[in-house]
Amino acid sequence: MEETRMSAVISQEGSDNEEKKAFEKEGLNITPHRKLMDYPDEDGRNIEDYFKDPNSPYRLVFVTAMWLTGFDAPAVSTLYLDKPLQNHTLMQAIARANRVFEGKKNGLIVDYFGVFRNLRKALADYAEGTKGKKMVAEDEKEFPVKEFDELLVLLEEAIIEAKHYCKDLGADIDAILNFGEKGFKEIELFKQYADKILEKDEYKKQLALFVNTIVSLYDSAKPEIYSYPIIKKDRDVLEYLRKVVDRQTDKDLVLERVKKKIDNLLDTSVLGKGDLQEQSIEYIIKNSTQINLSQLDFNLLRAEFPDKEFKYSQFADLRELMEIKLNQMLAINKTRGSFLERFETLIDNYNSGSLSIEEYYEELVKQAEDLSAEEKRAAENGMTEEQQELFDLLKKEKLSKNEEKEVKLAAEDLLKILYDAKNKILIQEWHKEKATQELVRQEIKKILNKDLPQSYDRTIFSEKTEVIFQHFYDLAEQGRGFAA
Repeated sequence: MEETRMSAVISQEGSDNEEKKAFEKEGLNITPHRKLMDYPDEDGRNIEDYFKDPNSPYRLVFVTAMWLTGFDAPAVSTLYLDKPLQNHTLMQAIARANRVFEGKKNGLIVDYFGVFRNLRKALADYAEGTKGKKMVAEDEKEFPVKEFDELLVLLEEAIIEAKHYCKDLGADIDAILNFGEKGFKEIELFKQYADKILEKDEYKKQLALFVNTIVSLYDSAKPEIYSYPIIKKDRDVLEYLRKVVDRQTDKDLVLERVKKKIDNLLDTSVLGKGDLQEQSIEYIIKNSTQINLSQLDFNLLRAEFPDKEFKYSQFADLRELMEIKLNQMLAINKTRGSFLERFETLIDNYNSGSLSIEEYYEELVKQAEDLSAEEKRAAENGMTEEQQELFDLLKKEKLSKNEEKEVKLAAEDLLKILYDAKNKILIQEWHKEKATQELVRQEIKKILNKDLPQSYDRTIFSEKTEVIFQHFYDLAEQGRGFAA
């Protein structure tokens, strides 16, 4: 409010001097307002440009007729009416606040004059209902303007429904509220309730749906909603519970989740963004930081699990770790899809609840062990990750040791020859032209014909040539398949 600036927007009548004198008679100074309207700044902008800019401090303007119709500023969210408006003019005026804009939930019309008594008539004359007919007074469901009290009722009903849903799962939101002002992160109930909701993905998704609805309705009710502190507390508790469930709470909890709960054996880089006081913190794991599963003590994870108080939360921690690692490893080698399929099958079974949490956790640990072994495979085979991916794309069943060496050589030569800038094969944007595509395909054929084992018959050779071409084509589309 301290930085917000405002201006009057008034049509000019008479000469500058006549207008100035007319306002001075009333003890008013029109000069600064007229300057904003008629004299653009050094960038050629005037009050209209300032007001349309969502980042400008000019956020409030006073108008009589100007800008009420034919003026488009999507960021405008509130319209204050204190003059009679009717028919098409009323419809157009209201439309100033109903434009779609990022972060804007709705438009707010504050009617000081009783203008809305004319709205039904205007709608009957100028608006159509969903069935293509003119709207009439009885079309309450289609009436585009709602009283604040109706919005408040919707918000309260959403909160009550969310509380009932959580309570049926064993999470009593009112029990948290009854703790008073102790501070959310000190309350053990949040961890207990999150553990119950993490039992199934369905519970987590439904909570998110409730919270999204409540937050949206709450934002739509601003600023009047600030007069309802109890509703704010309800919203805050539900929103914070959702953050605990999503593992996105404050720094201490995230570090505990990522480090302590995985026994301080995970080498990751955790970054904090935001203000601790506002609890608006976002934690991310750098894409450039590869999670090293070999640092996990799998036997220790198994041994400690029976004594864990919040088993579903512990499962969620390892599950999230696996999801991140799978994404990293699939980005490096696309042939690892079987690991993802196995993981997704486990999660589907977990949500069905056919086994105990202990059995699901044991299977998840086994998958983590297998993924850890896969992570070491390229190094153990004396290859880079890029060479290993090409080897996996080229190999076929029942290769002898000597044949494996030949396939490995083919993978090495593909990278060495194609990415050598002097050969002018993987030139910039090669994948966009038929001629350069064919050049790449022919070079791949030449390399594979030289290196692949004799056991690769014509059909397999043709298939592998196309697989490798498509691989480099996909890389090019991602901006990565060009020689340096």
